[in-house]
Amino acid sequence: MVPALLHDDVKLAEIGFQSLDISEAAMLVEDEIGRELNFDAAPMRQMETVGALLDFFLQQIAQVPAHG
Repeated sequence: MVPALLHDDVKLAEIGFQSLDISEAAMLVEDEIGRELNFDAAPMRQMETVGALLDFFLQQIAQVPAHG
């Protein structure tokens, strides 16, 4: 069952998010920011919560140089 609202502490497994979903999400972020993410697959598989995954993506996005 998917919670009505996702919170940072919601376990990825609780919402049916699996390692392939993490990879697909990473590819979507890569497409959006226009570069490959700097990550190792092993730590990605260890992420357990929505917040951990979002924090990772936000850190990666913050490293993208501003256009100007």
